[in-house]
Amino acid sequence: MTRCQQLFVLLEVIAMNLGPNDRTNRSLIRNGLFPIATAFFLAFICVGCLEDRGPDFIIVLPDEYEGLVKVTQNEDSQIEVDWDAAEWTLNVPNDGIIRLPTGGSRYINIIRARYKNGTAIPYDDDVGVKPDDVALYYVNTDDTSSIYFVGDLEGFDNLELPKYAP
Repeated sequence: MTRCQQLFVLLEVIAMNLGPNDRTNRSLIRNGLFPIATAFFLAFICVGCLEDRGPDFIIVLPDEYEGLVKVTQNEDSQIEVDWDAAEWTLNVPNDGIIRLPTGGSRYINIIRARYKNGTAIPYDDDVGVKPDDVALYYVNTDDTSSIYFVGDLEGFDNLELPKYAP
């Protein structure tokens, strides 16, 4: 389910829970603010859904890999990406740099990570992740790339970013 679909489900749940017995709902309707607030909320959601955000990426790392993962757009890329897909799986090379073709989405959104052997790598803020667990940490994003770190909290805290060649 894409984030846009998730937002619409959330809106539907909120709408179902604002029944006629809800005091706030009645006062908003009586004051005429409910239709205006709803219009702004829907416009906000629709604008976010219409942006060219591309697929949600799932990255597959070499077993036991720890270090930086850089996802960048590069004209010399040999990877083919369906930018209209909801999800897309990317294999991370040993150097940790994924070179996607240019001309796709400007948003690189990694939603899941795992090792080739199938072991899931949680995000650092997932429930139950301890400081010494290997996790996926978001580091930085610029115009053409996103950088993540795979490792424990101490490694992330001591992280020094290298200068990457374009």
